[in-house]
Amino acid sequence: MTPDSTHGGAVYLYFDEAGNFDVSANGTSVFVMTCMAVRRPFTFQPPLLEVKYDCLEQGLNLEYFHAAEDRQSVSNEVFGVIAAHLGDVQAYVMVVRNNRVHPSRRAAHVLYQWAFEHLVRTACSDCVKAGERVVAVTDHVPIARNRAAFEKGLKPHLRQHLPEGVLYELLHHQSKSDLNLQMADYISWAVYRKWNSEDLRSYRTVESCIRSEADALASHAEEYY
Repeated sequence: MTPDSTHGGAVYLYFDEAGNFDVSANGTSVFVMTCMAVRRPFTFQPPLLEVKYDCLEQGLNLEYFHAAEDRQSVSNEVFGVIAAHLGDVQAYVMVVRNNRVHPSRRAAHVLYQWAFEHLVRTACSDCVKAGERVVAVTDHVPIARNRAAFEKGLKPHLRQHLPEGVLYELLHHQSKSDLNLQMADYISWAVYRKWNSEDLRSYRTVESCIRSEADALASHAEEYY
């Protein structure tokens, strides 16, 4: 993935999570957050739109792609597009085994910001160069309570790990508004399926674009539930 001067040398970082924020025996076994780094032109968008409109013409009311909810036939088509464009994507993943999370880190905003900070540090050191612009986009933070304060708390992490002089934007959009967020969702879901249920079929499709896949608590043997 090399800078394209015709598009200003911007790096887009898309963040998506899989699993839920219920860090208890009632929640998911793992929490996964993915940062997908891409540059324009987004070559995978036209074929993804073709898949969407094919679905509409076949009578399927598909507003946007969502890996956990899409029919298998739709997922197969989307993963086919992703597989054909893996060279345009770099993915950085943090996996948290929830039963190893210390009680002091179980609050939703703490868990999210911890994963966000790790991914920003990893992605920025790997693919952001001095003089570039970064456009970071998170899926709309799924926490209604104190959302503004929650989102504001992410900016210091981004600013801290950017190369000197890099300009940036941090935006929070609905996943349905951006095909890039939907693609990040598919990658995150594939990793989640691997860790949550040992289902490797989708993971094998996206594996080659994953630059980092950190098991955040690999060295922490204690389990709290």
